[in-house]
Amino acid sequence: MPQTITRIPALASPIVPALTDRSTYDATSEVRNVLHAIIGRSDVEATLHAAGLRAGTMTLVFTDRAKAHDALQAHRDVGVFRLVDDDVPTASMYYVVDRLLQLTLDPETAREWLLKVGFQEVLI
Repeated sequence: MPQTITRIPALASPIVPALTDRSTYDATSEVRNVLHAIIGRSDVEATLHAAGLRAGTMTLVFTDRAKAHDALQAHRDVGVFRLVDDDVPTASMYYVVDRLLQLTLDPETAREWLLKVGFQEVLI
């Protein structure tokens, strides 16, 4: 099973997309360093901070309309989600929904349902 999503509190059953459209997976980390320009100097003083956790969007692909709607409803409810990706272990994370939930029928195939999820990685 390449990818599974569970939620805390627990879902009745895990979300298992048919596949993930990795070309739309977009994750960034906010860099929190602060640079200070000093009058009379050509260099800057830097206050260093660790980068933030990942945030971005991912598109989950479903071949079944009912499963796509179940996944949408699960992401509408309050909870922390756990993504486990066997194919790309570095994509695995805990996350909360952030900014965006969009479900569309893929216009190219007219058979696959695309659930776009905005996420913010969290530590638990």
